[in-house]
Amino acid sequence: MKKKQYYLLLMIISIFMTGTIYLSSRMPNHIQKYTPFQSPQIRKLPILGSDALGRDYMPRLQTAIVTSLKISFFSLTCTFILSLALAISVSHMPTVISQSILYLLRILFIIPSILLASSLLQSTKLRHLTMIITLILALLYPLVHMMHALLESQKKESYWLVSKSLGGSHWLFTKKHQFPYLLWHSIPIAFSRFPRLLVLESTLSFLGIGIQEPSISLGLLLQQSLPYAQSHSYLFYIPAFSFISLLFLLQWLGLYIPALMKQVTE
Repeated sequence: MKKKQYYLLLMIISIFMTGTIYLSSRMPNHIQKYTPFQSPQIRKLPILGSDALGRDYMPRLQTAIVTSLKISFFSLTCTFILSLALAISVSHMPTVISQSILYLLRILFIIPSILLASSLLQSTKLRHLTMIITLILALLYPLVHMMHALLESQKKESYWLVSKSLGGSHWLFTKKHQFPYLLWHSIPIAFSRFPRLLVLESTLSFLGIGIQEPSISLGLLLQQSLPYAQSHSYLFYIPAFSFISLLFLLQWLGLYIPALMKQVTE
């Protein structure tokens, strides 16, 4: 009797061990990591809506404004520095050489910027560099001509004649008289040309020979929004209104800065 109970207990233990080993072999040998509970996220609706592809319109508009302003301002800065150097250098040259340089710059200015941008784009394939070079050449002659006229009028001032009669090097005249004189009078005039560069950059991008995808500018945004002007009018009116408002603001600043500097001198 005891022997049967012993065998029965041994069979139960063996069945239990076999089942335990079988179940343990079927279980994974690592601890599963369960993702914590996340609260449902509420989707924020775009402030200005979305474009035809479903993209938020506000970031694209901000990027377009920043890109257009950045390219125009960088081109204006480079043009101003180059014009300053050319105007001062031309003022110390003989009349024949100075007039030849001004005539060459005038020829570059007369060449249509659209054709120039097209040729540069076909040869370099660098749209940002093409745009900057085009804007510089479009504004170089007016600034150099303006600075050259300022320096010629400065030579008629009494302090200039006295300093010239006392003698001295060209570098001393440039450092002491020409450079401060040009900075004070030409910075407001150069900044007043800022809206023209913005218009030219936007026009070239709108025509497809300026800034293109994956970059974005105001002109390109207007060009992409033009097919939806009737079905989704806000896609066209928002960048158009932003462009016009930006032009009015820059034009107002271009008129306000000279008036402010005139009040300071008085």
